Amino acid sequence: MSSSHYTRPSAFHKMLDKRGASPAAIATAYAGTAGNDPEKIVEFTRHAIATANNMGQLINTVSSRYRDLLEPMFRSSLDLASKLSTARKTLAGYLEHQNKHTFPTFIEGMHNPFKSIQPARRPVMLSPNLF
Repeated sequence: MSSSHYTRPSAFHKMLDKRGASPAAIATAYAGTAGNDPEKIVEFTRHAIATANNMGQLINTVSSRYRDLLEPMFRSSLDLASKLSTARKTLAGYLEHQNKHTFPTFIEGMHNPFKSIQPARRPVMLSPNLF
């Protein structure tokens, strides 16, 4: 491989590899040092976003200039998506029980108070003459 086609990694990039930084942090660092080539910056940025494993890593891919502005929006979107996912799973479970003509376990486990009620003897009628 000729030296014109190979870009030697900088000390900064070597330090990232040695410290065991997340793939998202490494890709973000490469995007930041990509120079003025927009295609390389877009490529490294997309790679950084794709390799983020959690919300913290995703937020770290955003430029520090915009991080304070975008972090609450990202977290709000994550919360909303989590709630939607939970609601869909719950609904799917209820529909499955409905199709099987069964009840969810939390309903089947409830105590039926009418099973333990014992009917009283026949009520005693008081004579109207007693009053």
